[in-house]
Amino acid sequence: FFYVYIINYISNSRVINLYKEVLVIILVIYYLIILKELLFIIKLLTLFIKDFKKVINYYGSFLILYNKAIYFIY
Repeated sequence: FFYVYIINYISNSRVINLYKEVLVIILVIYYLIILKELLFIIKLLTLFIKDFKKVINYYGSFLILYNKAIYFIY
């Protein structure tokens, strides 16, 4: 009876360890996917910020030209 209990416990612990390993692998894959998504989002944000800076620069130069034109007219 005792031996059966020990064997049962060993097999159970092995199953639990396997389950843990599978869980860890799944978690690692999940984290990698999340990291990829985050990197993609960061890339998009940096591109957007660069474009936004360009837009601000264009808009600023446009405003300067506009002010100069008004100044020239008056």
